[in-house]
Amino acid sequence: MPHRSRPYQCRTSRSAFTLVELLLVVALGVILVSLTLPVLFGVASSARLGSAADQLRIAMSTARARAITSGQAHTLTFGPTASQYSVQPLSGFTDSVEANPGTQVFTEQFTLPDGVTYAELASVEDQRSSTAAATAEGANAANQSATGSGNGTNAGTGQQLYFYPDGSTSTAEVQLVNETGLAIKIQLRGLTGTALVSEMYASGNPPAPAATGGNL
Repeated sequence: MPHRSRPYQCRTSRSAFTLVELLLVVALGVILVSLTLPVLFGVASSARLGSAADQLRIAMSTARARAITSGQAHTLTFGPTASQYSVQPLSGFTDSVEANPGTQVFTEQFTLPDGVTYAELASVEDQRSSTAAATAEGANAANQSATGSGNGTNAGTGQQLYFYPDGSTSTAEVQLVNETGLAIKIQLRGLTGTALVSEMYASGNPPAPAATGGNL
């Protein structure tokens, strides 16, 4: 049987992408990045908000501990910006007891994480807090007179929470918010001085308040 030769077939291999394929890959990459970045940003922003709440809760505990150990009332003052606050002794407050020997009292400044600010402070006012507020106002006025500063940017000019030598504190709620509209509340219970952190929630839609013994 005669052998029939098959016609030679030239086979070529593709080793490169076409322009259309490259553009398709780039478009898919852009879509994936645009979908992923907001999620990552939201996760990071929520983490900073939670960290800010823990930071403020610890600062409240620190102010209370210093008031107890030093025998001198302390304040947690918000300002001069919406992301700053300080813990400092409240000199001249009549409810203070004699300071413990060797106990150092000093002012400590704090700054909230990027993108987080305090939006609201609600506190229960009573005779004790009114007296403390008057003392703080007088101390701030004296400080401004001594330093020649009258622009109202001192930390003492902001809203304040009070921490007393007997371990009690102001009864208050502080709301922190981030750039995505999430919020979180730190609740300070005056009788025990306990600071509690709420779950995160959409700003303007706060969770139901827990019983505090105050009228917040």
